[in-house]
Order: sequence, then C-alpha cells, then structure tokens
Amino acid sequence: ELSYVPNFFAKSLRQGETKTIGLVLPDISNPFYAEICKTIQEKLYDTGYNTFIVNTNDDVELEKALMRELIQRSIDGMIIAPSNNIKQLIPILLETHIPVVFTDRPGDENADFVGVDNRAESEKLINSFTKKPKRLSALVPYPENKREKK
Repeated sequence: ELSYVPNFFAKSLRQGETKTIGLVLPDISNPFYAEICKTIQEKLYDTGYNTFIVNTNDDVELEKALMRELIQRSIDGMIIAPSNNIKQLIPILLETHIPVVFTDRPGDENADFVGVDNRAESEKLINSFTKKPKRLSALVPYPENKREKK
C-alpha cells in the first residue's frame, strides 16, 4: 500500500552480503561469451544472486578498471573470462577478499578455474589420429540462403 522499497545498501550492510556476483567478459557480442553470460546470469538468479555484467573489449586496462569498480561495489564474488594479460590482473585480485573463479582461460596456479583444458584436449585429438590413422572428415556449414534449390 505504501509502495515501500527497501534500501539495497542498508539491507546488504545488515546482512553482510550483497547477493551480487560480478561477471567480467572480454566480448559479449561473441556468441560463445553471450551464451556463458546468459547461462551464468540465469543460474545465479535461480539461487538468489544478481549479476553485474561488464564487457572489457579484451582491453586489459579497461578490464582492470572495471574489476576495481566491481570490487568497490562490494560484490560477493567475481567470475572472470580474462584477457590474455592475466598476470596483470593478479595484483588486483590479491588486494581483495572476495572469491574469484576464472573461466575460459585459467588464472594463476592458485586460482579456481572452470573450463576446458584446450591443450590436453588437443593432444587427445591429435593422438587419436596418430595412433589409428583414419580418413579425416569435416563438416562445413553452409548458409541456408546460399544453397541451391532443386
């Protein structure tokens, strides 16, 4: 009746958490990262968390600035698909107390990582062909509107 809206900052100060996770992505226009973003945001929402999504354009300076801004907003954790300059990000992460998980590209040896070990999977792929030589097949998608109609 009174249209009362609780103060987010007062509530998070009282509870000691913001129920917010920062998601740092290099290029949200890339379908791979767009799908990661969509899935993470949906799963976090289902568990009562909100997501701050930031796009770094694979620019390490922008990435560092946005990470600092997220930390200043008292997020409860951070998920990062880092740029190729991961070593430059580690000092920022060591300054904070929040949990951090890397995805797509691993951080340092002490960081949590969720993703695929591309090197190991590539070695398995190459070994499967070198041990059992077979004919190599490939599927090349062709745009629907370019196909000949019979």
